[in-house]
Amino acid sequence: YSTCRIGERRLNDLAQRRGEDLIMAAARTHLDRTEERMRKRIADIPRGTYRFEDYIDSDGRTDRPLFLPCTVIVEDSGINVDFTGASPQGPGPMNCSLAAASTGAFIACKGLLDPGGPINQGAFRPSTVTAPEGSFLNAQLPAAVGGFSEIRRRVTTPAAERPMLKADVLLEVAVATDVAIAADRSNVAVGEDHRDHRADLVHLV
Repeated sequence: YSTCRIGERRLNDLAQRRGEDLIMAAARTHLDRTEERMRKRIADIPRGTYRFEDYIDSDGRTDRPLFLPCTVIVEDSGINVDFTGASPQGPGPMNCSLAAASTGAFIACKGLLDPGGPINQGAFRPSTVTAPEGSFLNAQLPAAVGGFSEIRRRVTTPAAERPMLKADVLLEVAVATDVAIAADRSNVAVGEDHRDHRADLVHLV
């Protein structure tokens, strides 16, 4: 919170010295240049459709595995990451919103194509992400989404696995299988049920 306040104050000070119009124009230029830089990287990838599939062990409540298909379509200087066919949302916490799934795909594109460039909305403009409503990657109310961080990390792997190239050489990007596993975390939450004062412990591995 304090960081945001400091940033707000400094931007306001800068706008007072330079003028709001100039600041806004500079921001738009920065975003546009970042977008152009990313589109040039995407243009190095041969046009086509690339597919990869993964599974998540369970939905967090049952033994039902979650199917994570990923189709990456490269056209001109844009990328569409499509998760059509993903498993329906489940009763456990291993669901996420489309925003969280999109973040995983954006991380893959940014990290592999232009890791040294600015991180702002311009870098993500060339990429679109689609997932069916009601799937575990685009969960709807009243789905539980406590495991969204694990899902987001797993999304990054299939989005990065197939289509990324360097120059004119196809790299069937060898993001090793254990990348997805290593990306998960262990988390412990302790609480108390106010009705009977019984302690509850949740261990997420």
